[in-house]
Amino acid sequence: MSEKSMRLAQVLGGIDEQLVADALQNSRAAAGQPRRKYAMLAACVCLLSAAILVWSGGDRGERWFPVERLELDGLFGEQSASSSTATAPIPQWDERSLVDQYPSIDNDWTRTGAVLPADVIGTYRKTITLTGYDDYHPEAEHTIRAELYDVIGLSPDCVLALRYESTDEYYCFVSHSYRPETLGQLWQDLNLSEQAQFSTAHYDYQKVYGLHANVTLTGVTTELVHRQLVAPCGDAVNTHSDTMWLQLPAADEIDLRIDLPLLGIRNMGLRIREDGYLTTNLLATGKTFFIGPERAQTFITGLKETLEGSEVLYPYQEISPQNAGEDEWGGDASVPPAE
Repeated sequence: MSEKSMRLAQVLGGIDEQLVADALQNSRAAAGQPRRKYAMLAACVCLLSAAILVWSGGDRGERWFPVERLELDGLFGEQSASSSTATAPIPQWDERSLVDQYPSIDNDWTRTGAVLPADVIGTYRKTITLTGYDDYHPEAEHTIRAELYDVIGLSPDCVLALRYESTDEYYCFVSHSYRPETLGQLWQDLNLSEQAQFSTAHYDYQKVYGLHANVTLTGVTTELVHRQLVAPCGDAVNTHSDTMWLQLPAADEIDLRIDLPLLGIRNMGLRIREDGYLTTNLLATGKTFFIGPERAQTFITGLKETLEGSEVLYPYQEISPQNAGEDEWGGDASVPPAE
């Protein structure tokens, strides 16, 4: 049985039996053939309307997924018990680590928090002088010497390693002014085929009767993203500007989660909109590529149709009876519709 057929069966099976019985009783009690004829006609219209609603995509033809409730029991309680209304004091200068004393290079490059292993440190570039400031004594200026190195396999336009004088550790710094010209350049400069770890994809949609669904797909891989998205769209031009989002209308989208463990970058987003735009906040600055509606919709549809997933219910949704163990037809949302 197809998914549309299953949804149609669910609609027909979800009609209140008491309403049918009352209608039947009224039709029997009523005098005259015309009234009975009209009652039958009204029932047929109701059934036909329900069928059209499902068959024409009343729920937008979205694929059914089992429900998974997100449990946060104890999380907020522990935070409340351990939190304090008092603001933590700012550490004194001598109490800070070097990377906290000197967290940036010329206000353009900033640390990610990752310490890089020695085997990824490449060519020495230059020695620089960093400046740091004491919050308690703003007039006091501190300086330190540091060496900059390439990171093997990554473009020095976006990632560098920094070693403070008299230390042996290499800290990862990324550029906030990095602006790749194309999607392919971004993929190559960050060596995402080797460095990226994709995990899940997320999207939401409006269900029948206004119910809202949040879906998480699993099994997203770097190879899949490269083969189906980056390879055919590598020449997509970076069109990002700080004001463009004020001009773009709302659009359905799917959000891929991406980590770069080596660089200490986690839970970044790669969003594909059905109107053809791909956006990402990698390296903490916006980047927008126009890949075209056809490519975007093909990729989104492919993920929805082939990956496993679940509809996620958040704790606040438990207040809704239709999200507390029942789907929109009154059945158990944790099991697929019956054949």
